[in-house]
Amino acid sequence: MNSHIVKIESLAPSGHGIAENGWYILGAFPEDTVRAKRYKEAEEIIYAELIEIIEPSPNRTYSPTKSPFFDPNAPWQYLDIDAEDRFKKNIIRNIFKKYNININSEIASQTRNDNSLLTEGYRNKAAYAFTYDSDNKLSFALFTRGISQPGKISQSENILVHPVINKIGKQFLEFFNQKKVPLETLKYLTLRYSYYTNTVVAQILVTESSRKKLPWKKSDLKTFIHQHSEIQGIIVSQSEPQVRSANIIKDFYTLGDIEITEEILGKKYTYHPSQFFQIYPDAFAQILTDCENLITSIPNHHQYELLDFFAGIGIIGLHISDLVQSIHGVEQSALASKYALINAQQNNIEISDQAGDASDFQFTEANVDEALEYIKSDQILIVDPARSGLTKKSLEKIVQVQPEYIIYISCNPETQARDYKVLHDVYDIKWSRAYNLFPKTPHIEHVLFLKRKN
Repeated sequence: MNSHIVKIESLAPSGHGIAENGWYILGAFPEDTVRAKRYKEAEEIIYAELIEIIEPSPNRTYSPTKSPFFDPNAPWQYLDIDAEDRFKKNIIRNIFKKYNININSEIASQTRNDNSLLTEGYRNKAAYAFTYDSDNKLSFALFTRGISQPGKISQSENILVHPVINKIGKQFLEFFNQKKVPLETLKYLTLRYSYYTNTVVAQILVTESSRKKLPWKKSDLKTFIHQHSEIQGIIVSQSEPQVRSANIIKDFYTLGDIEITEEILGKKYTYHPSQFFQIYPDAFAQILTDCENLITSIPNHHQYELLDFFAGIGIIGLHISDLVQSIHGVEQSALASKYALINAQQNNIEISDQAGDASDFQFTEANVDEALEYIKSDQILIVDPARSGLTKKSLEKIVQVQPEYIIYISCNPETQARDYKVLHDVYDIKWSRAYNLFPKTPHIEHVLFLKRKN
């Protein structure tokens, strides 16, 4: 078998346990002693498959005796939540240390109203691929990780998504099997849940280029909606068959109401199913509250313009709009401007065609790198980029213009630390915090509050 018994010493940002010999082992936690087998090397990292848990870590909530040792959707499924917080805090510290930056961010864990931790069933979105199960029926597919033979396996439900999504997903599977839909016809089923309305909007992505060749009729889905009261609307769209991503070529048709509305801290936000929205709204509310507190800590904050880069549908800017003189949001994704302005109107926030008017909200649908002229020195800048972080062009512009304050929100502390290294000579870190927005996974949200040096 060529396996080895190793002790796990720490956790990597990727979620793998790091063994004493340097192996990366998914499903293993610090203080575990495990048997593992090496299966690949990539970018100078050796990955090994967990074969057996010899001596379980005290950080575990459960130690399965045979494979699978974890759910690929929730690789930290059996890690104690308090230990998870500690390890995520250490991960942040070690990431910044690589860039010779000392940081000691506290971590904010999400709690319910009764202060109990919500660690399962919190995600408001699921994107299901498909495979066949042992009975040759359509089933949701799970893309395996951390093993020597990756691929798809049949999945019954996802422990991290909201129970209503799991329920509706099973009903769709039953529908597809009744209609004998071929596996090669289905690309993805995306389900978006609203905590505010307790309903789901579904998008069915198919590879077929003609709606007439689909094995169901539009009227069949109309009946399906009437039979399931929690389904608010359905979109049927064509997607590229040979590409794993959910790129959409065209929409065939929509049924019902496909616009999703969510409420966060008393404000309502509406968005299209194709747009990004926070998967755990209650947890994201902590970041909004902290942004609010950071803005109010700035002397004379009502006199500042705020530039909100990577603004999505405008949530951050709209939440703090009454704390600053004006808000200008910038986002390149399709429909961003339409829904940001809708959200401003439904929250009674004044819209202006030109930034600078008192208490106004302006939005530009553009790539951030093509909107850098909006950066000013007497400004508060908020950035919330994708995992890749800020571009070299954006960083150079920020260093050149030097807005007085920056709130940098990141879903990837690795690229955030890299970016701050560029800004280090110009900005001091005045405050930082990590957020466990995605319990039972290695993902970490991290916020830096930067002030221009004197």
